[in-house]
Amino acid sequence: MPRKSSTIGNAVDRVTSNARRRSKQPLSTNVQKQVKQGEVKPEKPPVIHITKIKISPNDASLLRYDRVTKNKETEHCELQFFGAIHPDFQEALDYFRRIAIDAIGLDESAWNTARVSGVSLKHDDGIGLTITMQRKLEDAGLVVVVNTPFLNPDFLMGENNRINKLTKEAIACLNGKRAQLDLFAAAEKEAE
Repeated sequence: MPRKSSTIGNAVDRVTSNARRRSKQPLSTNVQKQVKQGEVKPEKPPVIHITKIKISPNDASLLRYDRVTKNKETEHCELQFFGAIHPDFQEALDYFRRIAIDAIGLDESAWNTARVSGVSLKHDDGIGLTITMQRKLEDAGLVVVVNTPFLNPDFLMGENNRINKLTKEAIACLNGKRAQLDLFAAAEKEAE
């Protein structure tokens, strides 16, 4: 009596045998191993387009994004989280400080320590941005918040690598990449 194989195994056997018939070439050793072990290729992750980044050191931070599902439907999602972001993410954000200073025409010496706290991204014919910066006024104890106008993809020409780095860091944040806490400092603080 022939041995029954799993449904997945049957599907893989059918697909590979059909592919072999079409190509008339033997399967590679790696594919043969996967077929024997019953492994199935993992599904592609959904396409994610970051639409808004809002980072707050004292309040909930926010990431908004559109996720394109395997059915080609777009889901509008958001994630609120507390705690510090990873330094790589803040570095990716702070790169856009110079662009915001130039776009608005701000005094570079006054704004060179400003923190980029938000970016809104619009995905059309390329990616356009609106950048939000915060600068603390030490004497008054106030914070000045400045938003750039929408910076279209033509204005941002040549910044694609930096925009990609920013979106990759935002996606890494969605996947849980955050700043690491110093456990010894936290223990000392609790002991006080």
